Amino acid sequence: MLQRFFELRQEIALFMAMKDKDVPQLSDPTFLSDQAFLTDITQHLNTLNLQLQGPKQVIILMYDCIKSFKFVGKTARSWQLGPFLISSGGK
Repeated sequence: MLQRFFELRQEIALFMAMKDKDVPQLSDPTFLSDQAFLTDITQHLNTLNLQLQGPKQVIILMYDCIKSFKFVGKTARSWQLGPFLISSGGK
């Protein structure tokens, strides 16, 4: 849903303008950057969720998936990518 909204943000802005509704967030670079990051991280969480599902999952492989996802979160924090950062509980 987030991905689709992000893809259609310009069309949504045009539609809202036709309805005389001002949505300044759709032209705010900071908001759009945060939304893009949130959309991206949500896709990664969805991928992780799908990797962890299934009846014949091996716990070692599941652990590796989670550990690699945490590495991506730590990398994002080191880049200081805004308010939508993955909390690892101080680890």
